[in-house]
Formats: sequence, structure tokens, C-alpha cells
Amino acid sequence: MRITVYKYHFLTTIVSLLCMFGATAQFRLQAPNSTDESNYRWYEASDTSTVLGTNSFYDVYIPGVYFAVYDGTACGHNATTYFIVTYCGAPHDQVTLNIADNINPGATLNWSDPALGNNISPVVTATESIETYIATVTKAGNSKNLPSFTVVCLYEMFDLIDDNVVTDENVPLNINMLDNDIAIPLVGTISLSSPTDGNAILNNNGTPGNPSDDFIVYTPNPGFSGTDTFTYTFTLINSDNTTMEDTATITVTVNPAPDVVDAVDDTVNINKSISLTSVNVVNDNDLFNGVAAVLGSNVSITNVVDSDSSDGVTLDPSTGEINVDPSALPGNYLIEYTLCSILDPTICDTAIINITVDATLVAGDDINSTPVNTSDGGKDIVNILDNDVYDTQPIAAADVNISIINDNSAGIILLNTTTGFADIAPGTPAGTYTLDYQVCLISDPTNCDTATLTIQVNHSAGLDTDGDGIEDVVDLDDDNDGILDILEGNADSDGDGIADSLDLDSDDDGIPDNVEAQSTQEYIAPSGIDTDNDGLDDAYEGSGNEGIDPVNTDNTDLPDYLDDDSDNDGVSDAIEAWDFNMDGIADNILLGIDADNDGLDDAFEGNNTADGYDSNDEFDTGALNTNNSDSLDEPDFRDTDDDNDSVNTLFETGLDTNNDGTPDYLDVDDDGDGIITLNEHPDDNTDRNPSDAWDTDADGTPDYLDPNNSQQDEVFVYQLLTPNGDGDNDILIIEGLQDFPQNTVRIFNRWGVLVWETKSYGTVSNYFEGRSSGRITIKEKEMLPVGTYYYVIEYIDNNNRSKQKAGYIYINR
Repeated sequence: MRITVYKYHFLTTIVSLLCMFGATAQFRLQAPNSTDESNYRWYEASDTSTVLGTNSFYDVYIPGVYFAVYDGTACGHNATTYFIVTYCGAPHDQVTLNIADNINPGATLNWSDPALGNNISPVVTATESIETYIATVTKAGNSKNLPSFTVVCLYEMFDLIDDNVVTDENVPLNINMLDNDIAIPLVGTISLSSPTDGNAILNNNGTPGNPSDDFIVYTPNPGFSGTDTFTYTFTLINSDNTTMEDTATITVTVNPAPDVVDAVDDTVNINKSISLTSVNVVNDNDLFNGVAAVLGSNVSITNVVDSDSSDGVTLDPSTGEINVDPSALPGNYLIEYTLCSILDPTICDTAIINITVDATLVAGDDINSTPVNTSDGGKDIVNILDNDVYDTQPIAAADVNISIINDNSAGIILLNTTTGFADIAPGTPAGTYTLDYQVCLISDPTNCDTATLTIQVNHSAGLDTDGDGIEDVVDLDDDNDGILDILEGNADSDGDGIADSLDLDSDDDGIPDNVEAQSTQEYIAPSGIDTDNDGLDDAYEGSGNEGIDPVNTDNTDLPDYLDDDSDNDGVSDAIEAWDFNMDGIADNILLGIDADNDGLDDAFEGNNTADGYDSNDEFDTGALNTNNSDSLDEPDFRDTDDDNDSVNTLFETGLDTNNDGTPDYLDVDDDGDGIITLNEHPDDNTDRNPSDAWDTDADGTPDYLDPNNSQQDEVFVYQLLTPNGDGDNDILIIEGLQDFPQNTVRIFNRWGVLVWETKSYGTVSNYFEGRSSGRITIKEKEMLPVGTYYYVIEYIDNNNRSKQKAGYIYINR
């Protein structure tokens, strides 16, 4: 290039290399700006006819050779140094400083960098650090500096190359995907797509600020083999605020692992009095590729070795079960089988089954099928031997001895130990009575078994709604829901024709009264025991016929078992309790059918819709069986904030901001912007009312309902400080902070030591000038050494919100 020598002033630069949220490379070129200079014109050397700017400074974003001319002193025109900006990386970073046309015959040349010697067109390498080169020409004893060259580089476009890698089934793999890529910079971000048949996680290799050494950990899904693909994308924000981005595909070949069949020996005991068939001896403990084998799915029995196929004990290769013929004799049997992979029948293993066949007496528990009434009693109610067997055959009374081992009925049950029949005397009080007995073979007195006889005695006459054997007229709890009849009364709250005292679901929301009347965490299921025969389950007797004290979640209007909206959040219990797919519509709705007439609609009865007065029906754990969208605290019908986003359901009903089919009161990200509602400041004063929600862009829509609420940065820090007294960048420039006088600025060195601090920056000439305000390693007021320092700025914005900004600056002299 040809250099014209003017009177000049050295160029001052401010370089912003990294911001907190991305990479930039803006360079601010600064010409002298005292009171003597004016009429600035900035040019790029390849086009000196176009004026790029007319300020004392010029911001550059792309490569070029830049300089400015301006009107100055009486000497006339002035010019800045030449500022050369290239892309980083070869060959773009090679710069030739050609000053041949400026060297007259007989003149000598020296460069400020001795390494350049007296070369009239030396080649230098541009780096991310600013380097200045000055040529001094000497002739006849007179020396003159030519305009200097200031050289720096920007990041150039990188190039990602597709990768092909191989691993084995169930074996994770580290992928160094950048090894074959071109010009990977030291800043930027890497993102991954999701593999179809595995999991990919980016590992920053311990250097979170430097992506160039990142790698990917790929783990195939268990049991997967074949080809899986996913992509990775490298993104960098260029100096002109454009995005530099490239994407490459990673193809992973997952080789299948060879099948492994492990047939494990079995020990099988078969009591012919109980069953003639064993469990599946393959599925119970055999393994295929380290997990449970499944006969007929991944393995098959290809061969069975039975030393005596006529002994009545056989292995069925299709089911894997041992079958015992009733004629088989008690004793031990051995059967060997071969188990093979279905996909590769050459991969096999053998196992031996050790089978013990017994013939023991089995006595079954007994209960009367029809309750006995108190007035009549009953004779020959049950024969305890009817369901007892020995060696697959029924037991006759003449072949056994019967003995009573525990009479819990205190003589109420009259068991004839000769015949096996049991009687109940007339006038026996209503109740449930039990007796434990033992049956032994006369031919083998050691072959015995025990069982329990249970006989139910009910009142003789009168209505017994819940079938508990206690007539309604004396029953404290006619529907067995634990709530006393005197409390429920004869009202029909849900209008289904069944009085509340006889209705298991008095408000028709599908939740049994027994569940809604109790708290979620302290729910007590009915015991099915009524020791004092008063009709109130023992679980709810308390200190004496207390019954359940009904819960009232919202502490207003009605208790939960009569309240259509127990938590008063604007969504009915009938929806909140049954909306498992969270679309605002109950998954289970009333059918209008009640087969057993217990007041609970068949839609909520489970598989047995005619089970009578089962007070908690399918709700074995109470309210925990209903929907709980946030899986926290209370289920939805008792939760005032169903999705736990700090905005009460009452304020979110009827809204589906992002139209995703999930109403806002169940949606953890109401506006679908990828930021959960809880993290978008919907309720700063924690009263769960969004009236104080943040509205960052002040468009009237709070952030948690606004997918586009970005706001430009209010404060900008110039990151180069040159406190050398020349009037240029002698102080740290922080644009915009003057608008927020409630601020604190702190400067730290690279070891985290505070070296300077002030409040209300710049309001009383309290600028950072590269001096320490008192710290451990440097005397107070001493100039800080050249290097990188870190700032933390805290301020109160115009919406009275606390904000923080952090980053780094560079001190140079």
C-alpha cells in the first residue's frame, strides 16, 4: 500500500472483545478531539472517495484499512494512524506493511518492532491483541516517523465437518467433534439436536468460556443397535452484530452386542393339594443379554431331557411350566432343558430343574355366604371341610381329626369336630365371629393344616342401607362414610334422589364423602371393623362415637364433601380432581348411572360398579388418588395454585395464553417462551396476585404472559482504559449509567480482590482512572498495572428494580 505522510496524531482505540452474553468484536477508532480539531472525515483506504463518518471517532465491524483526516492547527490538515483490521487465522491474518514509495534514495529505515529489521514491506500477523508498528526514516542525520500501523484481527467464518463414529451396544462414547473442523474460535456457543435412539450431552471440558475443546458424550439407548444421527451447531455473534453459524451432522453406528443366554437351575416345589402346575421356570430367573428372558419372545426351549417321561411330571416347552399328573407319586424329579436365542439358535445354555412333589393336607378359610339373623340363629351353617383337600381329593370327616385351637367367638360358634358343621344359637347378638381350627389326617397325624371360620350375624329385620348388619334405625352412620348421620341429615345436596346421610358422594363431584371429609395428608381409610356394633367404623370412633370432623379447605361456605369448589379457585372439584391430561376438561365425567344406588356415579366406581356401600371405593389413599398437577402440597381440588407458578388459579382461569391446549392455571410456561412462569416475576410481593408482575417492555402485558418482552441493555461499558494522561480514554466510560444515579461500581483484579469501589459513579468526578482505592497487594491510590480487571455494576432502574451487570475491562498504557 502507498502511505502519504501527514502531520499525525497516534490513534487511540477502545476494543470490546467479549460481552457477558455473546462474542463481539467492535473497535472504536478515536482521532484527537481537543478544541483545535474539527471537520473529521473517516475513510477506508480502498475507497478514499467515500466518507465513512464525520465524528471524532468511528466504530468498525468488518476488516479494512481505516484512517481519518481533520482540520487542526495552523499547520493545516492532520491525519490519524492507519488502523488495519483483518480476520483472524491464516491466510487472512497476514498483513504486508508496504512503505516502499515513502523511502527516498539514501534513506535508512528502522521499525519500532526490531524483528521487522529494515524491511520496506514486512509481513506481520494480526492477532486479537492490538499491535502498533512505526517506521522511522533517517536521511542526512534527520529522522522522521511515518504514520503508524495499528493491526488487530476479527474472528473469521469457521467450517464444521460432518463426523462418523462407532460404538457398541450399551457403550457410551466421547466424540471429539471439533477435531476435524476448521478455524474453530475460542469463543461462541455449541448447541445439540436430540438423537433419535440415544442421549447426547455437551461437556465443556472444564473450560466453560472456551468452546474449542468441548466434546460430546453420546450414550445409546439400552439395547439399541443401528445408526443414530444428530447435529451440533456452532454460533458466534460477529462484530457487525451478524450471526456466524454452521451446523454439522454426527452419524453414530452402534454395533449390536452378541446375544447371551443364561439358563439358571431351578428348584420347584409342587403341592398337589394346592396346584398341579408350577411357575414358568424360564421367565422366573433365566437371563437374555443380562435381563430377564421371555419365553417365546427372545428365547425358546429347544430340547427337554426327562429320564422318565411316564412318571407324570413333565416340562411344557411352550409355557415353561412343570405339569404334575394327579397320579404322580410324591418325591423328587429331575428334568434338563436347553434354552436358545430365537434370533440365533446356536446361542444356547442348559439348566436342570429339581422338582419336589408333595401331597399335604390343605385347609381353606371359611365364611358363611348368607348372614345369620339374630333371632333365628342357624344350624349346619358351614361345613369347614367343604373346601379342604388332600392330594387333589376332597377330605371326608371320617379321615381326619378336627380340633379347635383358638375360639375368638367365646363359644358363640358351635363347631361339631366330628362332622365339621358349625351352628349359631338363636338370639345371638349381631356381629362377626371367628374361630381357628386344625385338621389332621388320621393316617398321618403330622400332616395338618389350620384355617379360620368366620360367621356374620345380622339384625333380624329392618332397613340396613350399607349392609353392615346394623339396621339404619340404630346405625350412627347409615352410609358407612365416617360422617355421623346427625351431621349429614336428610338433605339431598346434589339432587340425585339419595339423602346425604345415605349418599357416598353428596356433591356429585366423583370424590367420595369419606375422602373429601378428611385432610389429604392425614387420611384414614375405613378399617371394616365395628367392635361395638353401632354402625360407626372403629377408625372414626375417636374417644367415643365422634365420627369424622369434615374438612373445609377454603374456610368459607360448605365443607369439602358438600362444596362444588373446595378451594374457591374458580374451577370445580369435578374438573380439578379428574383432569389428569391437564387440558382443562375432566377425563372422567358423570355417566348418570348408579348401579348399586350408593350415590357414587358408576364412572368413579372402578371395575366393580355394584360393590354396594364401599365408603372409599377405589380411593385407598384418599385425596392422593385425585389429580395433583404440580405434584406438590395438595391435589388440585384443594390447591389454590394448581401449577405452583406463584399465580393463584383464580387469576388464570379461562386463559390459554400460548394456545397449547393447557390452560394457564395448569401451564408452567403460560406464554410458551421457554421460560417458566415462576421465573418471569409474576408476583414479586408473594401474595400470588399478579397485579405486581413485571412488564419489562412496558407494553401492558406482564412478562409471564408476553413471549416477546425483551428490552435493550440500558448500560454499556467500554472495555479499554488507557490512563496515560493524553485525554483519550483516561477514565472508564460507562454509557447510560448516568440515568440511574442509585448505583454501585466495583472493580476486581484477576484474583477476585476488590481494588476500587464507588457509589453514584461519575456524579462527583468519581471516575475510575486505573488507580487503586485501597487493597491488599497495592498501596492505596497507586496506579494499577496493565492487565485484565473485572467490573460488577449494581443499579436501580426506572421501574425501581435492582439490576446487575458484570464483565471485564483491560488497562493499557
